[in-house]
Amino acid sequence: MKFPMQRNPIKIKALIILLLAILIAGFTTFLAIGILGTSTATGRSGKELIGKKTPFFVAPKVGGQL
Repeated sequence: MKFPMQRNPIKIKALIILLLAILIAGFTTFLAIGILGTSTATGRSGKELIGKKTPFFVAPKVGGQL
């Protein structure tokens, strides 16, 4: 006695590929929803600096010395 799923391996492969595609699409959608309402760190720091003096910093020269 054979099970019905053993008769057509092409349908089994297609079903597995379809399930994996749905899983990947769902995970990608989940990640995309997570970043929808966020703003960049650069944008947030710019909002905090409006009306304030810019911070002072000294960058090292190419040789590595100040």
